[in-house]
Amino acid sequence: MTFAQSLALAASLLLAACGGGASAPASSAPASAKPAASTAASAKPAASAPASAKPAASGSAAASAKPAASAGASAKPAASAAPLEKPSITVALSGTGSTQLPLFIAQDAGYFKNHGLEVKIEMMAASVANQALLANSIDIYNGAASMITAHLAGADSIYIAAPSDHPQIILFGKKGVNSVNDLKGKTIAITSAGTTKDIFARYTARQNGLEVDKDIRLLFNPSEQALMATFLAGNADAALVSPPQTTQLQQQGYPILEDYGKEGLKVIEPGVAVRKGAVTQMPNTLKAYLMGYLDGTKRALEDPAYTKRIDTQTTQVTDQSVIDFDYEQGQKIWNKNLVVDKADIQVVLDGLTDPKAKAAKAEDFFDNSLINQVNAEYASKLFPGDVK
Repeated sequence: MTFAQSLALAASLLLAACGGGASAPASSAPASAKPAASTAASAKPAASAPASAKPAASGSAAASAKPAASAGASAKPAASAAPLEKPSITVALSGTGSTQLPLFIAQDAGYFKNHGLEVKIEMMAASVANQALLANSIDIYNGAASMITAHLAGADSIYIAAPSDHPQIILFGKKGVNSVNDLKGKTIAITSAGTTKDIFARYTARQNGLEVDKDIRLLFNPSEQALMATFLAGNADAALVSPPQTTQLQQQGYPILEDYGKEGLKVIEPGVAVRKGAVTQMPNTLKAYLMGYLDGTKRALEDPAYTKRIDTQTTQVTDQSVIDFDYEQGQKIWNKNLVVDKADIQVVLDGLTDPKAKAAKAEDFFDNSLINQVNAEYASKLFPGDVK
């Protein structure tokens, strides 16, 4: 069985375990792990993004207020830009780190505003974000694989872009846990049900003859920071971690049980998920968002010092070596061409036993029409030679 087939088969177990990923999971994290004590906390998104999601207006304020010349010039919309159907939108995300840096930069440096768009960022668990998208209380979820399971469960949501599809996730064990087989009867800390981390945990268990809920228990956490707190407090035997925290754990000597980045598997993380109707109801708004996001990507690639400052502020990681490594990872995973590859979705669908999944077509989970327009009109000029 290939890696992709095994991962897809693991996703079928995921659907059975979390009811399609659309509902908030019941946390099994112990009470002593304050950040992950219950999923109730993750089911109540903050009214606005926490301080960590909004770069502080100090130190880098001057730099962030004045975008780099190359990015700033490209960020100015043409005078004939079409009016936006919705000039203020809310974007949800469930983590920080290199995968989300272009979004934070686009907000901090004013690139969205350059396109006439006000963007509010809210942090919430993946399962909650999918529900909020369905309820029309947010406009975009900049998230990962949980959108696929939510869609299969009936959510009218699709991807319109794929900012990254090379997740650099690592499974760490606590000291003394040196292999996946050592996890039998133990726990793994992850973020929410239905996320890429959930899918990877189930895949790894199956590859090693183990079953989630029988041999291994998953501890759900509302954020990457909460996941780290659970693991470092000794309340989990292993943890699936994203950059920059991966570097932190490596430096502290925690054993690596599985490095998924080295597997070469393409999985959307994050993808720009919206309600399907939004593509026709507010196309100009979504195109403005995508253009601002691309400006953020360009700035991230061209201005390491500024990008690292934003990373420090949003992740609250102060170890410069960790931030430096996170930036290196970002350079590997930031897509200039945000077109969705159906293979990234098909890998999850292929082995599902759910009749809906068997009948599903990968094409039904995304719409590249807007990003194709943005590529032709904007990204091809922003990244000449890389985007057509």
